[in-house]
Amino acid sequence: MVGMNNNKTIAKNTLYLYFRMIVIIAINLFAVRIILKVLGIEDYGIYNVVGGIVTLFSFLSSSLSSGAQRFFAYEIGHEDYNQLQKVFSMTVMVYCGMAFMILVLLETVGVWFLNNRMNIPFHRLSAANWVFQFSVLTFILNIIMIPYNAAIIAWERMAFFAYLSIVEAVSKLLCVVSLIYIVGDKLVIYAAIVFIITCILFCIYRLYCIRNLRGCKIVWHYNPVLCKSLLGYSGWNMIGSIALILRNQGVNIVLNLFFTPMVNAAHTIGQQINGIISQFISNIYMSTRPQITKYYAIGQKEKMWSLVFSSSKFSYYLLLFLCLPLFLEIEILLRLWLEEVPEYTSVIVRLLLIVLLIETTVNQIVSVFQAANKIRKFQSCSSLVLLLNIPISYVFLKYTSFVMVPYIVSVALSCVYVVSLLWIAYLEVGLNIKKYISDILFKVLLISFLSAVMPFLFCQYAHSSLIRFLYTCVLSLLSTSLVIWSVGLTHMEKEYIRRFFQNIKSKL
Repeated sequence: MVGMNNNKTIAKNTLYLYFRMIVIIAINLFAVRIILKVLGIEDYGIYNVVGGIVTLFSFLSSSLSSGAQRFFAYEIGHEDYNQLQKVFSMTVMVYCGMAFMILVLLETVGVWFLNNRMNIPFHRLSAANWVFQFSVLTFILNIIMIPYNAAIIAWERMAFFAYLSIVEAVSKLLCVVSLIYIVGDKLVIYAAIVFIITCILFCIYRLYCIRNLRGCKIVWHYNPVLCKSLLGYSGWNMIGSIALILRNQGVNIVLNLFFTPMVNAAHTIGQQINGIISQFISNIYMSTRPQITKYYAIGQKEKMWSLVFSSSKFSYYLLLFLCLPLFLEIEILLRLWLEEVPEYTSVIVRLLLIVLLIETTVNQIVSVFQAANKIRKFQSCSSLVLLLNIPISYVFLKYTSFVMVPYIVSVALSCVYVVSLLWIAYLEVGLNIKKYISDILFKVLLISFLSAVMPFLFCQYAHSSLIRFLYTCVLSLLSTSLVIWSVGLTHMEKEYIRRFFQNIKSKL
């Protein structure tokens, strides 16, 4: 393990991010129910479809944020705050330029598409145009906000980031509740209030960064080399994001070509569950990525790889805690959640969980590619592997009517993804493949098998019911914890966990 202070920082940041995620998910689930009731089905649909024109560009946000975080964390690792200020200023200028280009595109093509191609009831077209304008302004502000958001994450101020995100979610919930008592066009008023909240958040982020984080004051500085590097990095990240979107939507389209919409419904439900589970491990990536970049920047490669190895293991362990009971008892969960469960949903969910587990074993290595600014080969290869799912699935479905083909292909391509990523990491950033296979891949496979034995046998002999589901969850938790403690942790990791829980106990 890396230094104890860094471990504490990462652990605290991860807990802050989990707290943020759980609260926001709960608030959003509640808010959706209220807004659907307040706006009505028609206006709710208009808000989502009109806002959807804008959110077509939302994949930009994650790509741009990742690029900004990498460059900021690199300079913070070097403790070169003059250069950090130049990088920050250059980033703000570049993103303002991008925001302007997107604004022009949305105000020309977007407005035309809304008024000439979208199926909006005539009596709500004026309201839809107001919603579109407020959505555009909200999105532009979010783009300009990215450097400030990225600076907070690069400086590892996760507590502030988590609390402000919760304040944003609560504010939007209060906004929804207030609509009950407001007289007027509630659809337009809602879009306007969301824009006002975004303006306030932008001001808070900017003031916090200027007053509390070094290097976050803008100096008008143009560096063409830095600009090219920033755009190139963000561009390659964007290619990966687009490939992921095309893979998911492409599979959906291929399924629609050969099967009924019921299969598309099952696919969508599977993707939703997969997305929720993915959020749990994305918090670990967010809290460790700045440290990985800083270690790379100052040449501490041993500490960097130690953090990559340990965070890869713990990401997988956390995912296993969640996936094992889901894998065994998905049918009863789906029946509790949905009134009518589409056919094939349970099998699709299981196969998608397997894909997620496989890819999690190597996803943290991506942080090293990002830290080293060597993402071209990795993104080219991973994007190709992702997109291969569409033609391969299409060819197989032409000659067979087996619904699970795209998901079995996904599992196979995930294995190809792991092998190709390890090989590129060996060539580009000096990964010790033999050590990674023995310390990570072999270990997580063994732990997965041993953890599943007892819960699986219990499910085979116990009658399916809510009681069995609860027992399976408890048994999976105990079995996985015991196996991880026995064979999945080093002595130092066990000592750190003991101290962590002792500190929590002493504070209670």
